[in-house]
Amino acid sequence: MAMLAAPALAETRDEAFLNGLRQRRLYRLAAIYCRDEMAQPGVTPARRGELALELSRTLAAQAVETPPAESGPLWQQALEVCDQYAASFPASDPRGLLCRVQHALVLLGRGELLRRQSELVTDNAALLEESRGQLRAAVAKLGPLTAEVLELQRPGVAAKLPAGSPTTAELFALEVNLNYQWARALRNQGHSYPPKSGERVDVLQQALERLKTLAQRPVSEPLGWTSRLDEISCFRLLGNFARAREQLDALAKLEPPPDVALEARAERIQLALDAGQLSDALAILRQGRAIQGQVSPELDYACLQALLASWKEAAARQDPQAAAIQERSSDLVRLIGQVHGAYWYRRAQTLEASYVVGGSTASSDVDALVRAAENFYRNSQFADATRTYDTARRQALAKNQAQRAFDLGFTAAAIVYQQKQLADAGQRFHELAKQRENPKARQAHLAAVGVALEQATAAVPKPPAGTIPAEPELTEYTRLLEEHVKQWPEGPSSAEAHWRLGEVRERQRKWVDAINHYAVVPPDHERYPLSIGSMARTFEAWLLELRSQGQHNQAADEGLKAAEWFEQSVRGTREQWPEKWSQPQREAALAAARLWMAAERYDRAELVLTAALSDPAAPEAWLASARQLQVVALAGGQKAEAALAVLEQLAGGDAGSLLRMLQGIAPIAEKASPKVRGQLALIELRAAALLEPRRNQLAPASKRMLDQTQARALLAAGRKPEARVRYEALAKAYPDEGEIQEEYARVLVESGDAESIKAGYDQARSVERRSKAGSERWFRARYLQALALVQQGKKPEAKQLILVTRTLHPSLGGDELKGRFEALER
Repeated sequence: MAMLAAPALAETRDEAFLNGLRQRRLYRLAAIYCRDEMAQPGVTPARRGELALELSRTLAAQAVETPPAESGPLWQQALEVCDQYAASFPASDPRGLLCRVQHALVLLGRGELLRRQSELVTDNAALLEESRGQLRAAVAKLGPLTAEVLELQRPGVAAKLPAGSPTTAELFALEVNLNYQWARALRNQGHSYPPKSGERVDVLQQALERLKTLAQRPVSEPLGWTSRLDEISCFRLLGNFARAREQLDALAKLEPPPDVALEARAERIQLALDAGQLSDALAILRQGRAIQGQVSPELDYACLQALLASWKEAAARQDPQAAAIQERSSDLVRLIGQVHGAYWYRRAQTLEASYVVGGSTASSDVDALVRAAENFYRNSQFADATRTYDTARRQALAKNQAQRAFDLGFTAAAIVYQQKQLADAGQRFHELAKQRENPKARQAHLAAVGVALEQATAAVPKPPAGTIPAEPELTEYTRLLEEHVKQWPEGPSSAEAHWRLGEVRERQRKWVDAINHYAVVPPDHERYPLSIGSMARTFEAWLLELRSQGQHNQAADEGLKAAEWFEQSVRGTREQWPEKWSQPQREAALAAARLWMAAERYDRAELVLTAALSDPAAPEAWLASARQLQVVALAGGQKAEAALAVLEQLAGGDAGSLLRMLQGIAPIAEKASPKVRGQLALIELRAAALLEPRRNQLAPASKRMLDQTQARALLAAGRKPEARVRYEALAKAYPDEGEIQEEYARVLVESGDAESIKAGYDQARSVERRSKAGSERWFRARYLQALALVQQGKKPEAKQLILVTRTLHPSLGGDELKGRFEALER
């Protein structure tokens, strides 16, 4: 696209170099050069101004070549670089003049580009309005700039110009150029209005007034030929075809150079097409697309218009040659892309798309339809893109191109999904997946699965602030997953579906189903590391549920089987520990160790951990977790000295490592037998003692956790008086922490002396009042009150409390708490 830049007053070495880069479309290199040179120390204001102009030209040229949806920032930068330089001078100083001219020309260039884009879009109202806005802004700047240049040429003014200002000759050349650009802006503005409308006629007449003088200037001047061509274009747009032909004939007599002659030939084709003389346009086309080896994008584009118009006419009368004409048009589109770059290729594709889609001239050429669909997509015309891909798919099927038809259908489905039309996208993917013989059918089915999950999630209403969202309805998602593993029982996609089914079943608390699905994922699948962690988590949840239901024997049996499975997944068929450990193997080793310890097989847990810890490449985060478990395994195996030795090694690290170890021991200690719990309590107390000197390094929440762990460990170690003192201080320090208040109540109730039991009863009542009725803490507080009443010999009151609790909530807080209530009641 020509004339995106203010004219140089004299070509510089920089301009010649940068013109070369821009001609080769090396815009990024040109921009880097400009910015680097502008940043050099000692660069003069004059050179900085030249570089600012060149940078703006580069950015504007790059914006033209960039797809419309991505070009906005480039246009904005092209304006800003002009403004930044111009702002370094007072408004009256002519040294910033060229940058202000360049700003106006960037507006004009963008307005012209938008106007051209609007010609090829059905729903073009928004583009036209944006184009007119840019052109109006350009005209509003070009008028005052022209007046400013005229003023600077007055003898009295010119003599007072500061050093570095344009000369009188340069100002005159700039005046001529500004008049031309003003006319060009008006011509584009007029072109943007409907044919024969008052607005078009009025604005084009204004353009002709300005071009009249310019078109009479010698052709040896830079704008001599361009002004004449623009004048011809204005006559054509006004419908004055006879005058336009006269002017074209007059121009031909002046023997224009090849580039001008090519543009004049393009104008003749446009003139013939506008006049409804297709045969004349085709006759001009046959004159060829080159003169003296030169070619022109304008002429090639005009030839394409003529060919497409010819194809449309031939198709309408069912001429057998229609297909050949269309093929020739498609060849020309590809040639335009190869020779003239991205901007002209997009224009050519868009023009072709307007002909090959829909109506009686709908194409059967799959390649042409695909180009049209791609162009619609690039221009954000997504509905048109989808319809065109669907048409291309039908044509591909008609031509027995099954794989191409599948690919086109997949692309259409992806566009529909991108527009968040989930129901349509899911149906499209699922229909494609029915072609089970197609190698991509699995991928299509998995895409349908993903859409089903997104639909289910989107259907969940947004919860009020601070509340937990409802679970999505996953029936269709689950059905599709089960369908997938049934139709494709093997392969990576099946493993993916099994992993997803495992997630669903885990969410539904169907632990065994979840475990069975996770177990299918093979070690070489990308989901395998996640499946190991998910299996471990699911096993632990299942075993906890079994124990809470009193099924301790089954929990023990299943826990041993799970520990064996995880260990075996590490040792493999050769029954050997790995020479090089993978991260999934490390995670499996941790899972096996935890499960062995849950079954109180601390020796086996120690064996697994020792093997895993021998890996020199293990990451630090994993090592911290493994050493925490090693401490527990050693303590549980009655190896307190060895456990303390590992603990002392951890003490050499940061406070966070010791803190994480304490956090890791706590849940294991809660489930351990009394004997092991006592051993772990000693470890916890030692760890807490090691942390105490670094207490100031801890966050407030970590300090609270440390104090609470010490209190629990003192209690487990049988040091009840010390534990009570610590809990009393904690309860005062954290009056709003329900967990601490509850634990303090339990310590008091279980202390054995009458005064503490009475205080524990009052504390438990306080916890109950501050807990949500029916919550686990509420039930535990009620239980502690009943226990305190029994210990005080107030059995009727205790029985009445349990009766009221059962009446209000028959479940009594679940199997575990219910069992404790009933044991106390008996």
